[in-house]
Amino acid sequence: GNTLLAAGGKGVQSGEVVLFDVKTGKRLAAVGHEMDVVLAADLSPDGKLVALGGPGKVVKVFSVADGKQLYEIKRHTDWITAVEFSPDGAKLATGDRAGGIYLWESHNGGILLNLAEHKDSVTSLSWRGDGVLLASGGEDGELVVWNVQDGFPVATDAKAHIPKAKGVVYGKPPSGVLSLQYMNDGRLVTIGRDKCIHLWTSDGKPVSATQPGDALLTKVTASWDSKLLIAGDYQGNLTLWDGRQ
Repeated sequence: GNTLLAAGGKGVQSGEVVLFDVKTGKRLAAVGHEMDVVLAADLSPDGKLVALGGPGKVVKVFSVADGKQLYEIKRHTDWITAVEFSPDGAKLATGDRAGGIYLWESHNGGILLNLAEHKDSVTSLSWRGDGVLLASGGEDGELVVWNVQDGFPVATDAKAHIPKAKGVVYGKPPSGVLSLQYMNDGRLVTIGRDKCIHLWTSDGKPVSATQPGDALLTKVTASWDSKLLIAGDYQGNLTLWDGRQ
């Protein structure tokens, strides 16, 4: 929790990942001087590696110490939309806009598993604290919990965030899972196009959910003690929810 990672840029112009010291606000490092926006990035648990990706369809891994690129991965066929190191730092999970998810050896980029289930863009990836389970959410509306030891889903829920219909509805309402995170106590929190925060057990069983908010929720996280859930919405507001429910 000592280092904050911020990633972004300008489309078809520039992209970068910057690390900050949380206590002082000091800028610690900047890596990945890209020619396009960085859509996804993560810092390894030991603070030595940064992985990033974006519209270039390439995952790049850099050394924080000197900013040099260590290797790149060109297996993805679409924009990189999610990047997440495992809790022990040994594995790297990456997802793309076509629904592809891969697991790699983080020290050299060697492929471990191809996790094939999503039919649309992967929006979020999160590891459980023990590194055995990986949760993924997508614009296809699916929440998938993977066993990374064999690459098979432990649980799949395609109806996790279906919006409640109001009035006359034509066609199927979008039900994407937009953001998710494993909490430190092992539970899983998700948000999606139903504008609700959902709580799940560690293996993907539903526990509880909020009522729909006024605006589309875009990002969710949990406090270190798992007692507070924080979701940001499209209008710039934060919603706080008691995570002990």
